[in-house]
Amino acid sequence: MSVILLENHQRILRQVKQGCFRFNVIVAILALTLALILSAIPSNETPIDPQSQILQTLRNKPLTIGQALDVGQVILEQGRASGVPISLILAVIDTESEFKPWATSRTNARGLMQLSPEVWRIYMGATDLRDHRNAYDPTLNARIGIQYLGDLYQAYGDWNRTLRHYYCGNPNPSKQADRYVKVVLDRAKNI
Repeated sequence: MSVILLENHQRILRQVKQGCFRFNVIVAILALTLALILSAIPSNETPIDPQSQILQTLRNKPLTIGQALDVGQVILEQGRASGVPISLILAVIDTESEFKPWATSRTNARGLMQLSPEVWRIYMGATDLRDHRNAYDPTLNARIGIQYLGDLYQAYGDWNRTLRHYYCGNPNPSKQADRYVKVVLDRAKNI
């Protein structure tokens, strides 16, 4: 009986070791791939292309790797489609939520780009995604926030007025709104 148990024990132990080995190999491959991707992004230089600029900015933010890649893709695509500069998008997200997808303001604005419930309802319309829980989805929040910025810019043709409206709901100057515009534009220059 002890011989059978010993053989079963050894067989099970071999299977566990093989499973652990496979898992460790997969983790090592993923880690090396990620390290190669991140090492290709220059740390002290201005990124050469927009995708590098986005990845360099997102790499140390409170997003999962998957979220960062998805949000980066949305920023690239929506930025081009709406005419909003990538550095401005990144600066707005940084100013609004510090890249925290779960952020909620005291005025109930939500997500990466701190979209108000009113803006969310307007852009989501009557779709099944209208539920406010989806406002915390980083990809969807970024997509709508960038579209909103692009629409505001088309309406005003000026980034100062666009950002004032984005911040407080109207393009009129105020100390608080002007301070917000200055912070966003300064951050955009440094990205």
